[in-house]
Amino acid sequence: VYGPGDDTLNSGTLVLKVARARALPCPPGGSSIVDVDDVVAGILAAAEHGRSGERYLLTAANLRFRELFEEVAAVVGNRPLLVPLPRQAEPAFRLAAALAGRVLGGRFLAPAIVGDLFRFRSYDASKARRELGWSPRHAPAESLRRAWEYYRQRGLAR
Repeated sequence: VYGPGDDTLNSGTLVLKVARARALPCPPGGSSIVDVDDVVAGILAAAEHGRSGERYLLTAANLRFRELFEEVAAVVGNRPLLVPLPRQAEPAFRLAAALAGRVLGGRFLAPAIVGDLFRFRSYDASKARRELGWSPRHAPAESLRRAWEYYRQRGLAR
C-alpha cells in the first residue's frame, strides 16, 4: 500500500532505499501495489455492497520487484544499479535471516519473509471489481509519486 500517510515508513522503507542507494539487490519475486486511497474506497465499498464473510482483494497492479524498483527509481530521480539475486540463493538467504533474527531479535528478518522475496505473489481484484464496483483510481507510478511527495513534505526522505 503506497501513498500519503505512511509516517512509520511501512511501505516507504523501500522507496527510501531506492532513493538513497547506488546499488540494490533485486530479488526475483514480486507482489501487488495499490494506493492507500484506493484501499479506503475498497473498504467503504465492501461495507456498503460486500457480502458478509467474503474477502475482497484490492490491487492496482502485480509487479516483479525489478519493475517496482524501476518505477520507484523514476519517481525519486535515482537509478541505482539493480543486482539480480539468483533463485538458487534463497536457501542461503533464509538461513542468514534465521540466524540474524535470533541474534538481533528482529521480526523482519524471518525466513518466511525472505522466502516471499523469491516468489511472485500475484493478486486478483476481479471479485472486488465485479461485486463492489471497485476499481483503482491511482496507477502505481502515481501512488509512488504521492508517497514520495508526502515523505519529502514530512522530512522523512532524508
